[in-house]
Amino acid sequence: MKLYKELDSIYSQFSKAVELNLEVEAISRLEFASAKNQALQIKNKYQQAQRDYTIALQKLNLWLGSEIIYTVPDDYQSNVLGSNFNKNVSQHPELLFSRNV
Repeated sequence: MKLYKELDSIYSQFSKAVELNLEVEAISRLEFASAKNQALQIKNKYQQAQRDYTIALQKLNLWLGSEIIYTVPDDYQSNVLGSNFNKNVSQHPELLFSRNV
């Protein structure tokens, strides 16, 4: 969602630049309409990502069935595999067996 937020910001600035180019007649109305359409598509995707995130959190809290409302911090870094992943993989019995064969 962070990516869509950045893209939305970039395309908002792009949209303003396109409007200025149209005013000074540097581009055609077709180019203007196309550029505005691209900016609106990004804005819609960003809003959809926000709605999807909110729905996912609501479903999570529904499944947990608690009085506490859980959220995910903005700076969350997933470490599902753990920091010892490479050490654990190198000691996996099947890998050790295949090296010895």
